[in-house]
Amino acid sequence: MARTFKGIPSLHRLLESAPVETIKTLVLDVDEAQHAGCFAGVPWAEDDADDAQIDTTRHAALEVALGLKPETAIPLEQHALRILTLSEGRGSEAIGKVSGRIFDTEKLAAFNLQRDGYGRAGWLYLNEETLFDEAENLFYADHYRNLGKMYEAFEVDTNGGTDFEWNATTKAALEQKLQEELELAEPCKIDHIRVSNTRDDGTEYESHLLIVRHAGPLSSVAALKDGRKKPLYYRPAIEATLMFSPQDGVVEVFAESAGVRPVVASAFAVVGLKHDLSDKPLTLKQYNLARFLDSLKLDVPSIPGFDIEFVTIVEAEARPQNLRHRASLKVSPGDDIETVASELFGPDNIFRRAAVISKVVIAVRYSMDGEGKTKTLNITLSDPNRCNLRSNRDPRQRDFGFALLAHWGILQTVRQLDAAEENTIFPALLALYDQREDQISRKYLHTRGIPVDPLLDGGFLVRRGRHNSIDIDLDDGQVQMVPVSPSSTPGHVKYDCPQAGRPIEIPGLMLEYFEIKRDWIEERVVNGLRASLKPVGQPLHDDGLIYLGELNLDSEKVPGYLARQLHDGRVVSNYDTQLRARHDAGTGIVLCAGNTHPSFLGINVVVPLTSMLATGTAAVTIDITRLKSVYVQNKTLARGGLTVDFAVEGNRTATLFVPGKPALTVVGEKQIKIIQRLVDAYRSGNPAVATKDLMDGSGSHSPRQAFRNWNVIADTYIGTVGKRGAWMLLV
Repeated sequence: MARTFKGIPSLHRLLESAPVETIKTLVLDVDEAQHAGCFAGVPWAEDDADDAQIDTTRHAALEVALGLKPETAIPLEQHALRILTLSEGRGSEAIGKVSGRIFDTEKLAAFNLQRDGYGRAGWLYLNEETLFDEAENLFYADHYRNLGKMYEAFEVDTNGGTDFEWNATTKAALEQKLQEELELAEPCKIDHIRVSNTRDDGTEYESHLLIVRHAGPLSSVAALKDGRKKPLYYRPAIEATLMFSPQDGVVEVFAESAGVRPVVASAFAVVGLKHDLSDKPLTLKQYNLARFLDSLKLDVPSIPGFDIEFVTIVEAEARPQNLRHRASLKVSPGDDIETVASELFGPDNIFRRAAVISKVVIAVRYSMDGEGKTKTLNITLSDPNRCNLRSNRDPRQRDFGFALLAHWGILQTVRQLDAAEENTIFPALLALYDQREDQISRKYLHTRGIPVDPLLDGGFLVRRGRHNSIDIDLDDGQVQMVPVSPSSTPGHVKYDCPQAGRPIEIPGLMLEYFEIKRDWIEERVVNGLRASLKPVGQPLHDDGLIYLGELNLDSEKVPGYLARQLHDGRVVSNYDTQLRARHDAGTGIVLCAGNTHPSFLGINVVVPLTSMLATGTAAVTIDITRLKSVYVQNKTLARGGLTVDFAVEGNRTATLFVPGKPALTVVGEKQIKIIQRLVDAYRSGNPAVATKDLMDGSGSHSPRQAFRNWNVIADTYIGTVGKRGAWMLLV
């Protein structure tokens, strides 16, 4: 028909495709009819016009559009784009869902008389603006899923229930809560839509869509008035959309600001559901780009309903060990990207030595059964965990794309492990929770017998890439770092052994590394402990130390805590100080995630969790009898014992027992040496030790310099005596 309009493609498409009555109403009535004069000469076809008359109308409208000035063309283009977006695919589904709220009989009849999706979307846009806005929000709620710049998902704690009722009270409370949390000068307004959905298996479920609107900060733009430039002041409309699915226990938030999304979700959970959000990593789908470290080739699968001509990678981005650097290569669909990379950069190029493949674009040429034309689907995958398929407006293409990714082993869905599965991997969760670093290698996990697959399935680990070098132990005791490269054996890599002088193949999986989702692990560990121990009171976080609640050990109630990284002296000192400030709570139990730990913190007994786990149970279970036995045996010592004693545990930690005082945890060789000299002097009957003798070989001139927690120790456990600066235990 007419030539393509580069500045107004949406208006061009709408004029070519929409019913004539929709086009006429749009261009003549929109924006208070200020564009009507431009189209006054168009011979508008009547409702019963034949095809020739309709074509004449379209040609005339297109010719007018071609000559529009920007001040008219741009607004009409924006109107047309909004209508087109909701005219087909998921957009038309959104229109259908909100149309049930057209309660005026005449308007509903007019809506139902529309001939196609263009007509229905255009009619709603021009006659029911509020409903069109709601449909638009409903569409973008699905459109922006898995697009990290706009979307974030949160899980609610299903143990607290997911019953939700929208009424005037909930609306007012949530609006007030959001005004306070977002620090808004003016109230926000919330609209609610009840959405009916159908799953792939045909079952129906209901979701709640909340549209949050509020005025932004006062802003201005330059406007021309009476020939002079003057500021025009206004408040921009700011919007966030929240989708809650009770059956899934998932809260999804769509907002431009990353800081707003968790605030909106948290406020909804507190007001609407009366409990908090979960820390589960709910990007829901994970995309394993590590499989492209071995090869940039993909097979052509068989997907029912589709005939695939070819599959090829047309773009790849690789990063070396230094992730700030990257190399990108684009090719045409007819080229083999691996061959091109070898020709341009040599056989041992960055794509064969990469630590991370951070982006891949896959081109799929296909046709659908029953259609006579061939299409190309471009799938873009990028790190961290991004995929463009959720933004595809065609539901059939989306499903087709996800089926391809699942076949190639790229798509992995995070799932909720059941109680038995979590019980099986609970020791592994404790080991990960106790790690200092946020990343961990498969080799580390493998050598310690920690299962990787269930941790990946549950979202506790996320693949991040593969190391591109390996450390080799040489005969002289030195370690040499050797680069690795892909091997011709599937799933393997190779390196040139500096000792054997020949290539050695190893499984490529052994060089993978993962990100530890510590917040999610912490939540599951805390929930597992609370389900087993059933403490009274809510968990409290205090600078890394978690108060679980009051534990019931038969007739005795004691405070319970969870601690991690007790192999770190600085962490031990920090926790010891915190727990001494809580001495009024009484002697308690500190459950330790790791196996390296002091015996006591403050007046609390430290117990490694792994030794307390019961075996042969269907869920995480703590052996209460064993826990009580350990507590009873050590609580007297936690309070200082009956005699002065000093127990050294290895060469890094020790415990000082002084009757009537909480056990003192000592960390580091320097501190152990100083306390040991004071204890030896006390036992000899001559308790005073001169400063010079006490500090000999410690590298410090005074005990004050040697102890990080000096304010806890001074004048409580040790003090000065006489005028010559001697020191002694205070017993």
